[in-house]
Amino acid sequence: MSNLDIIRAWKDEEYRHSLSAEQQEQLPTNPAGLVELNDEDMSSP
Repeated sequence: MSNLDIIRAWKDEEYRHSLSAEQQEQLPTNPAGLVELNDEDMSSP
């Protein structure tokens, strides 16, 4: 898998889900980490 494919998989959820299970297992962890915000975080000014 090329670096461009890896970056696209990190950025594009639809593309990531289109990869085979084997390809998804080969993806390195996104260096930005998992970003999840809860409702309280989203409503903070």
